[in-house]
Amino acid sequence: MSARQKFMGVVKGLILSYLLTIIMLFITAVVVYKVGISDKVLGILVVVIYIVATFAGGFVTGRKVRENFYFIYLCVIIPIYDIKREVYPE
Repeated sequence: MSARQKFMGVVKGLILSYLLTIIMLFITAVVVYKVGISDKVLGILVVVIYIVATFAGGFVTGRKVRENFYFIYLCVIIPIYDIKREVYPE
């Protein structure tokens, strides 16, 4: 597999991850506007959305690149977990 094909696999995974994040955050915003959920539940929802979108992007990237996609997933999810700890300190 050429480097160009691997690069395009990574780009497709990133695009999928971004699109899923945007769609799910939009749906969450509509639900918050209509229902008015608490801040704790909203924080949990945001973290779950990022985890799902990141896993989907890592999964697609791993399948396209044809390498260990769980390793790629972990390389992407660890920085997001660190961001979560900065945004929502315990």
